[in-house]
Amino acid sequence: MHVHKSMLPCLPLLHSPGIKPLVVLYHWDLPQVLQDSYGGFLGSQIIEDFTYYADTAFRLFGDRVTRWLTFVEPYVICDMQYGSGQYAPGVNNGDAGRYK
Repeated sequence: MHVHKSMLPCLPLLHSPGIKPLVVLYHWDLPQVLQDSYGGFLGSQIIEDFTYYADTAFRLFGDRVTRWLTFVEPYVICDMQYGSGQYAPGVNNGDAGRYK
């Protein structure tokens, strides 16, 4: 959350001209330690970790952000990151990775 907290001063500036920020919780930037520890989105531990992350973001920014997007391009995450492995983390699990 450190990087995201640095954006807090910008939020009032967005609201002043009527811009409503939309925060994306995941855009292909899973911490490497989660990938290394349990396979990232292929491991069931991601449910607890992502829930904690989302709850923390809502608690910290929810008074200034009302629009949230959980995942950008979920098909790309499944197909290119964990199916074909074309994008990081480069897991080539074919259909097993795409649809787990």
